Amino acid sequence: MNNPDQWLTLGVVLRSRGRTGEVIVDAPGVEPGRLLQDAEFHLFKADQPLSEAPAAIENAWDHQGKLIVKFAGINSITEAETLRGVEIRIRKGERAALDENEYYLADLVGCEVFDQKSGDRIGKVEDWQELGGPILLEVLDEQGNETLIPFTRFLCVKIDTVGKRIETILPEGLKDLNRP
Repeated sequence: MNNPDQWLTLGVVLRSRGRTGEVIVDAPGVEPGRLLQDAEFHLFKADQPLSEAPAAIENAWDHQGKLIVKFAGINSITEAETLRGVEIRIRKGERAALDENEYYLADLVGCEVFDQKSGDRIGKVEDWQELGGPILLEVLDEQGNETLIPFTRFLCVKIDTVGKRIETILPEGLKDLNRP
């Protein structure tokens, strides 16, 4: 059950919230309604499942920019605090289907990034940042230099998550912005 390649982490429980067992979850890009769909969610701590049975989510909502989740069977602050640091995961095969030109951010990690004009390798996507504007891909080259690339259709023009390749058209000077 704990093969890491079959799971996708949707969020991490930060702390309890309220008196009836709700928790605040750090889940970038996850809409509350997504957690109320039919997929089976599992709770993991230190890469080990808390239970073989899926976690039942009674409710999920946004409150002042924070994702609040109410799990079935968790009905007090004390019980909710036991979930601190727990990851909410889903089997990759159970993710909702996406429309054309939509991507799961987790699938971009590990993609090799190339300059479409020159064919030069820019680096590999290591992570992403969501800061209120466009999502920024954190791309590291062989020397460990980071380039933050806005994940937009105008810059990331060819995306192949299966082949782990992204082709970009970068504005002049973008690669040098983060250099010391």
